[in-house]
Amino acid sequence: MYQIGILDDEDRYLKQMETILTKVMPLPENQYRIECFNRAENLLQAVRQQPFELLFLDILMNGMDGMDLAKVLRQEGYAGTIVFVTSSPEYAMAGYEVEAAQYLLKPVDEKKIAEIVAKQMSRYQEPKSLTLTGSGGRIQKIKIDEIRYLEVYHRTLIFYCNEEKIEWTGTLDGIEESLPDYFYRCHRSYLVNMNYVTGIVRYEYMLTTGERVPVAKNKYNEAKEKLIRSLS
Repeated sequence: MYQIGILDDEDRYLKQMETILTKVMPLPENQYRIECFNRAENLLQAVRQQPFELLFLDILMNGMDGMDLAKVLRQEGYAGTIVFVTSSPEYAMAGYEVEAAQYLLKPVDEKKIAEIVAKQMSRYQEPKSLTLTGSGGRIQKIKIDEIRYLEVYHRTLIFYCNEEKIEWTGTLDGIEESLPDYFYRCHRSYLVNMNYVTGIVRYEYMLTTGERVPVAKNKYNEAKEKLIRSLS
């Protein structure tokens, strides 16, 4: 899932940017997500919790602004693309301090945004691994294609992988956005890699390993359609 964040304290500019980006994005709707923020602190928390590949940041804001946010993100190791969008040209040079990819003046030009998106898409690839971060600096890296399915029990995520079973604190909602679209939420407590699914019987998916993953009753028809598309 390719994620884009937009920061601006004026709703009209947020809406304008979101409309333009939706128009120029070359990916299918289920392969990207655009989130709008009117406070830098909220975007900072979002980036800490999930990957954002591209950020459009306004600079002239009350309190923490886009430039302040960019500095914090770079200090914390954020490696995504940052584009500044503002009404004042005087901050252009400051963008180099945080390795900003570009500086756009308001009102934004659709053609320039399309060029930025096209350049980013030429570099974009679905992640091959998932990096989990926990308390105390704990880090766990998991190869995405080796995850057969995930289960959540209370606040514990269980990753059923080809070589091991990994337990981690978290939620399916929090991890789902970080996985490719061939992972399907077939049940409120299960997320399955459709590449391992071979069939469906009653309310269970059958996997290549012989394992069975529950399918919610209210998702049964959708789950069958998802399997047909996956196998075709």
